[in-house]
Amino acid sequence: MKARNLIIAALCAFLLIWLVSLSFGQTPTPTPFDINKIDFSKITQADIDKTKAHLRELEKQGVLINDKQAALIDTQAQTLLNASKHTNELQGEITQLTLHDRAMTDQVAKQQTELAKKDVAILKRDGIILILVVVIGVFLFLKYGKYLSFL
Repeated sequence: MKARNLIIAALCAFLLIWLVSLSFGQTPTPTPFDINKIDFSKITQADIDKTKAHLRELEKQGVLINDKQAALIDTQAQTLLNASKHTNELQGEITQLTLHDRAMTDQVAKQQTELAKKDVAILKRDGIILILVVVIGVFLFLKYGKYLSFL
């Protein structure tokens, strides 16, 4: 029963897809224009004048649309130019910050090296002091150790 319903659903889906592809797959074909079928005796001078007036109105609208598009293109070009200038300025700032960062990194590395050298010097000094204290302690123990009766 389930398999039968599945087959029917698949068949319905296939038919639906096929119908949709048929409706979208066809392109309209233009009808051929035959000038011989036009009766020029029915066209009056008023119709011609109306057509010319309508053509002039369409030309005015076309000029207006072209002007608006030209203004929009100019605005977009100016915006892009300003954005490009700003991008170049930001790139220059990034370059300067990168150079500054490298200089600061080098300076920190030098300071860390100097601190490490000072730390080694302090460790040497402390080591020498410790060795001297131990030597003095051993000397005093050897010299005056016999007086230490509590040991």
